[in-house]
Order: sequence, then C-alpha cells, then structure tokens
Amino acid sequence: MNSHFAVLINPPSPRRSSFVPLGLAYLGSVLTDHKWKVLIIDGSSPYGGHTFKSIADIVFDKKPTFVGIMTTTLFSTYAIDLLIQIKKKSGDTSIICGGPHASLMPDELLEEGADIVVRREGEKTLEDLIPFFDEGADLGEIAGISFKNGKTGAHCHNPDRPLWEDLNALPLPNKDLFNHYDYIKSPYEIYKFSNIITSRGCPFSCSFCSEAVFGKKFRARSVESIIEEMEGLHSKYGLTDFAFIDDCFSVDKNRVIDLCEALYKTKTLQPLTWSCVSRLDIIDDDLLRIMKEAGCIKINYGIESVSDDTLKKINKGFTSSKAKEVVIRTKSMGINCSVNLMWGFPWESHEDIRQNRLFTQELAEYVDDIDPAGIIIPFPGTPLYETYRKEYRFSNWWRDRKAFTGHYRDKIYYPIFRYYGFEDQGLLEDRGFFNYSMKVKNEIIKASLFISKNNLKLHSKLQQTVTWVAILVSRRLYLLYPELESVLSNIFNALIILKKKMSISVP
Repeated sequence: MNSHFAVLINPPSPRRSSFVPLGLAYLGSVLTDHKWKVLIIDGSSPYGGHTFKSIADIVFDKKPTFVGIMTTTLFSTYAIDLLIQIKKKSGDTSIICGGPHASLMPDELLEEGADIVVRREGEKTLEDLIPFFDEGADLGEIAGISFKNGKTGAHCHNPDRPLWEDLNALPLPNKDLFNHYDYIKSPYEIYKFSNIITSRGCPFSCSFCSEAVFGKKFRARSVESIIEEMEGLHSKYGLTDFAFIDDCFSVDKNRVIDLCEALYKTKTLQPLTWSCVSRLDIIDDDLLRIMKEAGCIKINYGIESVSDDTLKKINKGFTSSKAKEVVIRTKSMGINCSVNLMWGFPWESHEDIRQNRLFTQELAEYVDDIDPAGIIIPFPGTPLYETYRKEYRFSNWWRDRKAFTGHYRDKIYYPIFRYYGFEDQGLLEDRGFFNYSMKVKNEIIKASLFISKNNLKLHSKLQQTVTWVAILVSRRLYLLYPELESVLSNIFNALIILKKKMSISVP
C-alpha cells in the first residue's frame, strides 16, 4: 500500500488570502489521485495563526516524503525563511519549490536549499516526480524541473515542459484539503472557497505583467468541466455565488456565451450569481446582456491608468474615454463594476498623477469599488523590470529587505489606512522603485485616501464616518507611534470580524 505523504505550503506573509490558493488545491488533487496522503498549510490564511516555527514543527512531526513550498516574488524572502527553518529542523526531508518566483529564479531557490524547483505549470511535472519518490527515477528525464547534481553540486535545468493543452484532463482542485477554520469565522466567509479558474494563459502583452507560469497561449476548460466544479462546490459548501478569477475571462466571446447559456439552464445552482475579471476592450452590449441574464453581478476591469500616454506605454490597447464608456455601459446593464488602477509609473509627473486622480473621481460615480492595490511594482520577467532595473538600480529587489520590502512586509498586521487604501504604501516611505519625488508621493497618497473614502460608500453613514476617522487616525499614528497604531488596527479588525459573525446568518 502506498504510504507516501506530502505537505504543501503557502508560506506565512502579511498578505492574507482572499481565497484558498487554487494552485495548491490542484497539486493536492494530483497527489490524492495517486493515493498519496496530503496536508495543505496556508500560512497566509486569515485565521490560521501559522508561523515559520509552527510549520517547521509540523513538518518535523509528520515526516513527509516531501514538502512543497509555493513561491511568489513579492514574498519570496518569506518562502526562503520557511525553507531554511524546515531544512534546519528536518534536514532529510526533500523540499520542492514551485510557483511564479520559482519559474523565474530557480537558481536562487536551489542556492537557498531547495532540492527540486518546478518551473511553470506544476501538475504534470508533479505527476512525473512521483516515480522518483517511489522508485528513485532519474530526475534528468523529467521536463520542467531544476535541481542540484548530487555529485558536483552543479545546477541542472531540464528543458521546459510544454503548456498543458487539455485543461479538462486536470483533476478538479480539492478544497477539502484546507482547514476550513483557517478561513471562516462567520458563514459569510464561505466565499473564500468560491474561486474558480476556467482558463489559463493571456494573449495580451501588458508591460507590467509576467507570463512566467501560464504563458501567452489562451487555453480554456470545457463548459461541462466548469459546471461540474460549480455543482461540486454547491453540494459541499452550499455555494451559489462564484468568483471566476481567470486573468481574462472573456478572451473568447463564444465560449463565454456557451457558458452563460449553460449556467442559465443549470437549475441545481439557482439562484446563481457570479463575478469575473475582464478586459474592457473585448466587452460589448450583447455579451453584457447575456452575462447579466446568466447571473453575472460584478465585473472587475483592469484599467490600470486613466492617462492615455500611460495606457499606450503599457500596451493596454484602449483609451481612457473607452474605459469610461465601457464602465458606464456595464453599470447601465445592471452589472456592478470594480476597477484596478496603478500609480507611480516612472515617466509620470506629479501633475500626471493628479490628472489621473481627478479622472478617477469622475469614474468613481459608476463603480462600486476601486481596487486598493496601488503602487506599480516592477516584477521580474516583465518588460517594465527589464527596461528600468539598471537605471533605477533595483535588480533583484525582492532580496533587499531594507530598501524595498522592509517597510511593510515585515509587519504581521495591516495598518488600517493601508487596508482600505494602498497596502503597499511602504514603498513610499523609502526611495521606492523609481525614486519618487515628494510631490509624486503626496499625489499618490491623495489618490489612496480618495480610494479609501470612495470604497466606503456602500456602507451605512455611521460606518462610513467611523471608518474614515479610523483611517485618518491610523495614518497619523503610524507616522508618529507605529506600535500604538498596531494596537488600534488589531482592535478595529477584531470588531469587524465580530460584526460579521453576529450579523450574518448561515446560508
């Protein structure tokens, strides 16, 4: 009988999970299909309370066949810290790293102690690694991995694995492998299990975006496969509200129409509601109408900027007037909108940012919320990174805890003003990636405060007032007495959780 056991980990970080990590859920399904036992630990879950030490202790106690660690560039140092602690305590346990950062920087992770690095999509690669753990198969024959030569210590990089063409052949992600109590303190929070990805790959070429994992080729699941997953989530968790989190859900208009027709007819999911992410230049009135009839209640549009010059430079393929037109049409169809915006591109002056903010204030009339993401980050593998890394000297910035990651990513909480505004405002407290002038910094802060206030408009007047005062006090305390601000934030967040727990009934 197969007694192999794996622990898959999303490392602890200051960014709490909005949804369960689908990547680990897919990998867990691959292993359970091969009769492995699997434990998934999401160190960034909202209520798990996991630390590097507690996770290392679990690995030591469980003695798994291997540990898999998900790595993202933004929090790669957290993954490395966890890797080192596990190696120190359980040196004989094999550690596999995967995810976006592993795909881009395999040598870095091998140097830090990873035994195997899985590049790009991991499901088939993990499946091919199973014989290695079963029988000691040759790692040199497995596409898509990097590893250290046992004799010479040299880094070996096998050829890339081709992208998985038939997404229907993937097992459905197994969300039962997560500890539900790590995510849910009120029935309202069951939405954290509602995320679904219906396609992979984005054919567009935005200069700030990396295609390190899923590539540019658009590949889609069948309508039948998507419906099967939704019905399974409905059966297990009672979900009738879903979030399609594809990079670009509406690339193939005919596919969306077919899915909408199937959703409209699927009686077991009614009353059905769902949201998605879309480019606004591939949306028209007919598609909006069909999506609305099939239960779409919200679309997130990646506008990124309301400056036509910036939109051109980042290859978005539309203008600010087009963006406003589509947002207004979407709202008129009865579908709510949220929009993503980015601030602080290196060519933007403080006046450019001021104009962006003023246009955003016009746009805000037609949107429910503006995503509080914020300041542009030049990720490796993107044209933005390659163009500016030498000029602004931020090569390998993710390794520099002091200059780029120390001001907010070493915190174990979110200050209130960052939670409601830009969580990455720590990038303004030092020189930032692009050496922002004080005028630019001030304009970005004004934009953040406007977005914070705008996003409160769906709440009651009393809650708007209380939260807005808390945001202003939070910002002042953070600058003067950060330890006192942390106490305020923790109390405030506890009250929010308590309110949800008391006011939301079981679905």
